[in-house]
Amino acid sequence: MLVNNLGIFEPKALLEIPDKDWLRFYEVNLMSGVRLTRHYLPGMIGKNWGRVIPISSESGQQTPGEMVHYGMTKTAQIAVARGVAESVAGTGITVNSILAGPTASEGVGDFVQSMAAQQGITKDQVEQEFFEKIRPSSLLKPFETTEEVAAVVAFVASTQAVSINGTAVRAEGGVVRSIFIKRELIPAGNPPASSAPSALLPCGRLFFRPALYAPVPAVPHRSRIAAKPAERL
Repeated sequence: MLVNNLGIFEPKALLEIPDKDWLRFYEVNLMSGVRLTRHYLPGMIGKNWGRVIPISSESGQQTPGEMVHYGMTKTAQIAVARGVAESVAGTGITVNSILAGPTASEGVGDFVQSMAAQQGITKDQVEQEFFEKIRPSSLLKPFETTEEVAAVVAFVASTQAVSINGTAVRAEGGVVRSIFIKRELIPAGNPPASSAPSALLPCGRLFFRPALYAPVPAVPHRSRIAAKPAERL
């Protein structure tokens, strides 16, 4: 069982982030997990059982403007986890990202303490201001505890969660407002141009292969989705 929990963060304006910071965040937040997964996954495959759980963030779904380099790595974690899950499909190995919200980790605690000292206010006041101005969409409001995040990880790692695989499990205190994946609207009368069997055709923000899926005619002001595979119709 592998939980990739190593991570760093740093609020910084986009135009002030140098290349070395982008690379440092990429190495620590993403590649540390990639390397550990590459090391331990063969043993899991040999036993036909295992769990790989990267601790990502709600910032992987909605990139924060105050630390874009951090959000980039969290999105990449989710993508890698899905790819790893695809590579071990049909085995007893599950791979899921945990989208944690603002959490009272040791690093965050030190950061809040530093901000309080700089501004001459209490830690509670810093926390209150954070949720009022930076993460106002949070339904939980206080920082999550590490124990609360760990409880979600423990469930995802359990045998009871075997059907949860290749996904991003949200445990972010309601920061992310959407409850469904958003889809782009495709105007009526504007069908895909290509019909080649190997082509991937746009379908909202999804894609389908015309050799396997029959497209649903465009409907004004509605998302267009792919029908069931032709052999199952």
